[in-house]
Amino acid sequence: AMQRILLWTCKQFGLGAPKLEHYVEHREQCLNELMQSRSITKAKAKQLFQIAWTSRKPLRDVKDEFLRRYDQEAKGLQSALMCVEKLQWIRPFCNEEKDNLEGSFISHLFQFVESRLTACVHEDLQRAGFEVAALIFDGLNLADGTLFGSQDILDRAHALSSAQVDNLFTGFCAVSGS
Repeated sequence: AMQRILLWTCKQFGLGAPKLEHYVEHREQCLNELMQSRSITKAKAKQLFQIAWTSRKPLRDVKDEFLRRYDQEAKGLQSALMCVEKLQWIRPFCNEEKDNLEGSFISHLFQFVESRLTACVHEDLQRAGFEVAALIFDGLNLADGTLFGSQDILDRAHALSSAQVDNLFTGFCAVSGS
């Protein structure tokens, strides 16, 4: 979800992200190639693709050409997103003490979008009569366990998120006074 949200954000602000877009469109292929070339687990491969965004420092000892270019692109986009006027409200929340302002900024940006989308889906499902048992960091659990993995509910959530996403920054910036 992180890379998909970041790609959408880059597009919203007119920032090209060809390596990120390739990763999102060919995620399994990118992960498998990295797993093969470095003899690592899928979890470690996913972690490396995320660290490219959440750390200001370049990845070290990267022999995989795509990951190296992906990391370079991520570092440039970190800086570009930090310069977007509509996103300046994030900066005071970033942790500058650990010399990772850029990574902290991206993490806050991602968490903002993710939480807004989760809240929209939560409200919609409650209005539709579904009891939500718990909100979790990247989704929610319904009280009726038989609905776990229900494609109808997943499709509903995806459609709602897609419809709501265009209002995220405009609505929040107006509320925050930025």
